[in-house]
Amino acid sequence: MKRLISVLSFIALWPLTPTWAQLYPPNETGVSMGHWGTIVRDVDAAKKFWIVLGAKPIKIDETDVMELPGVLIFLTPGTPIGGNEETALGHFGFGVPSVQKAFEKFKAAGLKIREPRKSPLNGQDMGNVFTLDNLNVEITEEAGVAPYPVIAPNLTIESTHAHFFVPESSQKEIADWYIKRSALSPGAAATS
Repeated sequence: MKRLISVLSFIALWPLTPTWAQLYPPNETGVSMGHWGTIVRDVDAAKKFWIVLGAKPIKIDETDVMELPGVLIFLTPGTPIGGNEETALGHFGFGVPSVQKAFEKFKAAGLKIREPRKSPLNGQDMGNVFTLDNLNVEITEEAGVAPYPVIAPNLTIESTHAHFFVPESSQKEIADWYIKRSALSPGAAATS
C-alpha cells in the first residue's frame, strides 16, 4: 500500500505573517515553493474556481495567474491528461480558519468536493475540493492544533503544503533526497 509523505512542509515559515500578495520567503538553503504550473481546459472556468477559494487573478508575461497567499498558480490552456489523485503528487494543500465555513462557500458555488472529515494528523477538520480538471486541493483547518498553526488574522486562506504518494519501499530514499537537497522538514506519514 502506498503511504503519504509530506516532504514539502512550510511549518518553519508559518509563524511569519504574510501580506496578501507576498510569497513565503525561502528557507535557509534558498528553497520556497512559490508557484504551481497547471494545464487547464478552460482558463475562465479555472479562474472562477480559484476566485471562489479566494484568489486574485493577475497576468504575468501574458499568462493568466491566480494569486493566493504563499503561491501563484499559472493557468496554461491545454488538455490535461487527468487530475493528480493516484499520481506522485497527491494533492496541494491550503489552510483556512474554518473548514466548515469554507466548504459552505464551496458547496454554494457548486464546486466538486469531498466532504470534510477529521484529519488523522490532529483530529481537526479537513476536506478536498476539485478543479474542473480534477486537480485535488486539500483544505485543512489552521486552528493552532499541531502540526497546523493558527492562520494569520489577515488571511482567509494560505498555501501550506504538497503531498507526494510514493511506494512504501521508496519512501525513505525519496524523503532523504528532498531533505538533503532542499532543507525541507519531513511531515508525518499517513496511510493513503
